[in-house]
Amino acid sequence: MLIGSRSQEQWLAGGTFEKNVHPLGGLDPEAGSSFAERVLRDSGIDLKVQSGEEYKDLLELLDGYPLAMQ
Repeated sequence: MLIGSRSQEQWLAGGTFEKNVHPLGGLDPEAGSSFAERVLRDSGIDLKVQSGEEYKDLLELLDGYPLAMQ
């Protein structure tokens, strides 16, 4: 069984998965930027938004997590 979560899952029984917990990060900055550009294109959004500070702040907040970026 594979469970993915961005936070600790306290409801799991202690000792059950201790050696099988693998923290996963988001995409690296270059891959995240490329993915975000593809999301913008697919959504029909003008790519000029990429030059704005809000866009950069949003990418930083989303931390490379593809599902959140979509």
